[in-house]
Amino acid sequence: MIDNQDKEVTQALCEARFILKQETGKRILYLNLPDGSDELNTIWQTDEYDCTVPDLEVSIDVESLYTAVRLLNENQGILHSISAKCSADSFGFEGKLRYERLDVKPFPINSFSYYLEFYNDWTGTLYELDLSPFLDDFFGECDPESQLEACLRQHLCLK
Repeated sequence: MIDNQDKEVTQALCEARFILKQETGKRILYLNLPDGSDELNTIWQTDEYDCTVPDLEVSIDVESLYTAVRLLNENQGILHSISAKCSADSFGFEGKLRYERLDVKPFPINSFSYYLEFYNDWTGTLYELDLSPFLDDFFGECDPESQLEACLRQHLCLK
């Protein structure tokens, strides 16, 4: 029998989270949503009959996201949104993922929304996934700009 404490630990290990990595000299935030992840059910698509996304790997360029957040903070009330560089990949997707971007939008109380957008290049269907809960979890109590700047300044060896 599993008690509640063991159940909470197991659930925490299964939850999808962004991790900081370094690839080809760039810092990225990486998220893996394997086949069967509940979060995949929240992907919205313009054509409900097009291919669904059975698994998803997301990599966000930290420098690009930092620049987007910084510019939105510096230009409050002027800019509506900025897209940051990212990539999305799916091993089981039956289409061709293209034109990935992370749309960052400011909210009045020093917070942001983060929407991953990509297209099925073969059909033109737009897919969107709200990454705000994942990034809010990564930032914790820190403001996004400070946390991203700290990620860029780290001199740790990241895997």
